[in-house]
Amino acid sequence: MRWFMDRPVAVKILSLMGLLAVVALGVAAVASAQLAVLADGRQQMDDETTKPLTVLNGINLGFAGDRELLMTAHWISADDADAFAAAEAERKTERNAQLDELRPDLPAAQADQLDTAFAGYWQLFDQAVPMLRAGDEASVEHLTEVTAADQGKVVEAALADAEQYLADKADASVAEGKTQAATATAVVWIASVVGSLVVMALGVVVVRAVTRSIVKVEAAAQALADGNLTVRPEVPYHDEVGRMAQKYNTGVEVLVDTIRAVKGAAVGSAEASGQLESVASSVVAETERASAQAGVVASAAEQVSRNVATVAAGAEEMGSSIAEIAGNASSAARIAGEATQVAAATNELVARLGVSSQEIGAVVKTINSIA
Repeated sequence: MRWFMDRPVAVKILSLMGLLAVVALGVAAVASAQLAVLADGRQQMDDETTKPLTVLNGINLGFAGDRELLMTAHWISADDADAFAAAEAERKTERNAQLDELRPDLPAAQADQLDTAFAGYWQLFDQAVPMLRAGDEASVEHLTEVTAADQGKVVEAALADAEQYLADKADASVAEGKTQAATATAVVWIASVVGSLVVMALGVVVVRAVTRSIVKVEAAAQALADGNLTVRPEVPYHDEVGRMAQKYNTGVEVLVDTIRAVKGAAVGSAEASGQLESVASSVVAETERASAQAGVVASAAEQVSRNVATVAAGAEEMGSSIAEIAGNASSAARIAGEATQVAAATNELVARLGVSSQEIGAVVKTINSIA
């Protein structure tokens, strides 16, 4: 059964159609066989009852003619006695042939009864011929009216017994034919019902298997449409629907792997974004610190500019002092005192210049560190 369920759907359908055709042919064969049985029964009934009844009917009709011939014997003249004897002989031959044909269809006792009854009747003909030739009309009349009537009753009784036997046999044959017909009908119906049930059972199994597989695939597809990737159609067969379910499962697995990969990439992107945000924050902090250091450098540069201006002013003042010393050489004593004061001022300016130079060096180091 599993092997059959693994076959393609088309093969299953064609197999059901083939099985249905086999059932139809089987029913037709059974029906033909039963019809043949009925035909044989009909032929047997014809052979055993219809034909014997036909022969017996011929004997009855012939006997009616035989009786009529004997009953008119007293009207026959002596000259016609030989013609009467010839007619009687012909009818006797015909009747005996009919009796011989009927004998196989009758019991031996009834066949002997008929032979005896007709033999007695033929004896009456044999007795009437000499009487006719002798012109003994009175004896002929007594023979035909009394003796022939009694012997005719014997023949009629034998014929009635044979007819009853054949009628009973015909009734039995008819009853047997009806039984055979009923049996044939029952056999055909049983074959039809059994074959139909087998086809229907197999059809139901195939249809249920295919529909169940399709429903499972449909449910999985609906779950996929609803966003549920965990439903898998479990189809145990390897037909078209089974292969479709397998490919569906493979496709869903690929889709799940793709979604996992995309999710991993999204997580990596989030982590990289966090790192970029951290780097940006660091850059902003460094920028702010550099801006602050630039302010310090600007302040230092402004201080240096002021110191340079001070030095320049001191240098200009020193030049004026020298010119004044040269112009006033004659006043050395007075200027010497002033020169001492200027020298002290100059030393102070030189010290301040050294301090400014140190500050400039610190600013340069700061700029180098920033760079």
